[in-house]
Amino acid sequence: MRKSYGILLILMVFTWTGMAQEKSKSANQETLMFYATGGVHYMDLNNLNSLLGKYNLPEVNALQGSYGFGTAIHDGRWLIGGEGFQFSSESQSSGNQVNASGSMGYFYLGYYLVDGAKFHLYPRLGVGGSGMNISIHTPSNGSLSDLLQNPTSSVVNTGGALNHFSVNLGWSPAKFFSLDASMGYNLAWSNAWEAKRGNLIESTEDGIGGAFIHMNAVFMLHVEE
Repeated sequence: MRKSYGILLILMVFTWTGMAQEKSKSANQETLMFYATGGVHYMDLNNLNSLLGKYNLPEVNALQGSYGFGTAIHDGRWLIGGEGFQFSSESQSSGNQVNASGSMGYFYLGYYLVDGAKFHLYPRLGVGGSGMNISIHTPSNGSLSDLLQNPTSSVVNTGGALNHFSVNLGWSPAKFFSLDASMGYNLAWSNAWEAKRGNLIESTEDGIGGAFIHMNAVFMLHVEE
């Protein structure tokens, strides 16, 4: 985790150096960007799903619908910003239900390989973190007293650091608006699933990351320097 932040710090130094060089070449314009984003994440939860299947419980959906917000500064060909998401899914089988919910966020650096009036293309690299809760519900039959003595719900969670990689392609129909497609992978470090309350004698590990595709509705404010 510390190594990832060290790499990001070095990249930020080079970024600001590059920005300063671009300013000396021509009149510079900064663009402040605010955007809403939504799409799907494919999450590799094989270890947890193997255990759920062993006990005839529905597996957590690999595809998680996600939505969130972000902000960035575009200066010259450089981009620096951050974004966050929430995601959730639900699966059912034989009266059992498994709900998944979580969030992730990261700071990133980007560089515009193509920066035209209408179209733009830029890769991004970032670091951040993610976390997920899994709620497992089994059918309850009997009296309220039976339910209180033997609850039929359990919650486990995990989370940790991640590295973000993406390629982004955008189209600007107007000077103040852009529609960007973001495709990439969030490489998350594996961490053990833990009980929401109490301690587990044994567990398994998964990383809350994976491939994703998002569409970003970007609103831009241009500032002359």
